[in-house]
Amino acid sequence: MPGETFSGEVSAINTSVNPESRTVRMRATLANEQGKLRPGMFATIKTGQPRENEVITLPRTAISYNTYGNFVFVVTENDDSEQVVERRTVTTGEVRDGRAEITSGLEAGETVVAKGLLRLRDGQRVEIQEESGQEASE
Repeated sequence: MPGETFSGEVSAINTSVNPESRTVRMRATLANEQGKLRPGMFATIKTGQPRENEVITLPRTAISYNTYGNFVFVVTENDDSEQVVERRTVTTGEVRDGRAEITSGLEAGETVVAKGLLRLRDGQRVEIQEESGQEASE
C-alpha cells in the first residue's frame, strides 16, 4: 500500500537483532477499521516523536572541568558599571562537535568567556574584544 501511513503503538520488541539483515522483529497495535491490514504483512516503520529541544551550548574551551565541579566565567556589571567576571558552577550534558550542553547554572543570553580561563579570577575586570575574522557568538 504505497503512500499510505498507519499510526499505532509498538507493543513488543524482540531482544535480538538479525545480524544478516540488521532487522528487529516488533509487534505493533494499529487501528484497522477498514480491514486493509492483514496478519503476516511486512512494513517499513518509523518510531519516535519529532521534537525540538532548546538547549544552551558553549564551546568546550569556555568550561573549566574540575573535580569540585565544572564552572564558567560569566561577564556581568559591577556597581561602578564596569564589566567583571563571575565564576559560576554549571552542570553539563551532552557534548557534540566541540560544544557542551549546559543543563543548569546558566541562562540563555548571558555572556561567557570562551577562552583564557586560567588567567581569570572571580570579580576581575574584563574588556570584551572580538577576534578578527570571526563573528562573535554567545
